[in-house]
Amino acid sequence: MVALSTFFTLGCSTVASNIRPADVAAYQPAASKDPDSFIQKIQAEYKHREEVQKEFLSATCELAEKTDDAEAREICKMMNANAVTYMPIGSNIVTFDKRNMKQPVPLLIVEGNEFDEFPNLKEMDAKINGVGYLIQGKPFPLMIVKNKEKTSKTWKAILILHEGMHVNQYYSLPSNAPPQTAKEIALDEVRAYEFEERLLDKLGGKKYTSLVIRQITRFERNKAPMSKK
Repeated sequence: MVALSTFFTLGCSTVASNIRPADVAAYQPAASKDPDSFIQKIQAEYKHREEVQKEFLSATCELAEKTDDAEAREICKMMNANAVTYMPIGSNIVTFDKRNMKQPVPLLIVEGNEFDEFPNLKEMDAKINGVGYLIQGKPFPLMIVKNKEKTSKTWKAILILHEGMHVNQYYSLPSNAPPQTAKEIALDEVRAYEFEERLLDKLGGKKYTSLVIRQITRFERNKAPMSKK
């Protein structure tokens, strides 16, 4: 579980162009002698991440409309209302969005080798090796998205919809609920992949179904037999 930055305060909304020196003072390197340059850098990087977030959410809503899927539309609506842009500054995970939200979805946009500053995230990322995933920590879940040039609009949308379903699953539980068991987590994952498969089937039709069947057949033919103990 990753602790979100204590900078995640609640109040009025801000955007990159409204970031003030006082907002970033705590994150400015002690050796920095140019505070104006530092804040301009933060403003530019935060604005970039806001734009990346818009790209992902736009792709998500476009796919929801293409598939005419009610659940996808609901997740699109939820993400557009509750997604909060986060960015790494040094070893902190920071947002400058101060909206008062009951069920925010912190969205950490990761560029390049930024995971190097977060050993716990880097270790987990190496195991998952995906474009994005959700950390179900407290007080809020943290959605991590790696901005990669070769990720298509379709897969950007599928990523947000898959993890967005997990967000809904997370917030459907009582705040004092015990941690989920391995079986409960696995069942949630099965539901999310069934949802993903339904959307891809609507997009690809018979050609996609035929491709999936061929790949399953190939996998079954090539998989190593399970050892018996």
